[in-house]
Amino acid sequence: SQGQATIPVRKRITRTVVSQNQMPTVKICEERADVNRMDKEDFIAVGFSQEAAQNILQARSQRGGRFGSLAELGQIAGVDQGLLKQLEPELGLSGEQTAAAGKQAG
Repeated sequence: SQGQATIPVRKRITRTVVSQNQMPTVKICEERADVNRMDKEDFIAVGFSQEAAQNILQARSQRGGRFGSLAELGQIAGVDQGLLKQLEPELGLSGEQTAAAGKQAG
């Protein structure tokens, strides 16, 4: 085996799409802090600075009272990116499912 070159083998990955009818599923309900309804004290309580909390409320107001995604918080001045990443699993948005259902129905 000396003197032989090792040739890398590329594996072909195929993805099988399985419909939900065929796959067993479980529905997990989670409660998360709703950034579309939190007030300044709520944002401060989860770790945001007073300045960031005020900026979040102003930005939410400019967006018609609701954020469309948590990523929008990351674009607001004073919001600590590390804190936002850490809090992501605990934060949610009211209206997410309603908006998706409305788009499908409409």
